[in-house]
Amino acid sequence: SENKIALVGVSRGATLAAKVGEQVAGLAGLVLVSGFYRLEDNYAHWKADRESPEARALASEFEMESVMSDAGPLEVTARERSVLPVPMIQVPTLVLAGARDPLSIPLQAEDLARKLSAAKVYAKAVIYPEAGHRIPAEARQREIEPFFQRIFGR
Repeated sequence: SENKIALVGVSRGATLAAKVGEQVAGLAGLVLVSGFYRLEDNYAHWKADRESPEARALASEFEMESVMSDAGPLEVTARERSVLPVPMIQVPTLVLAGARDPLSIPLQAEDLARKLSAAKVYAKAVIYPEAGHRIPAEARQREIEPFFQRIFGR
């Protein structure tokens, strides 16, 4: 049967979609927008950010989720939820990030795509130089449409 489902995730949804992509067979592909792929680094980034109230809020939420999680200490929770350093994704993946994003780390998007490509999985990272955490829909669609054509053959 033909794979007809692609997951699209934005922000924490991209982090979740990446984990699902590691664990669920039969997906056609993944589109990950402004996600967090190595949560230990993201958490340190959020904690250190004195400018962004959103970053501090994410750090607090992550601490709370870790306390409530049965995964264990924060480092374990971070490892369990991360796809880097060794991604196990087996499906074509498009990773989009804003260079000026105070929440995600754009280098992680590039690292994820590079590691997937090295593992012979089609992957492309696009970093938008002027974008922050919210990448404009029109800009995203310019990458997503051709990606969908590639994976769905339309």
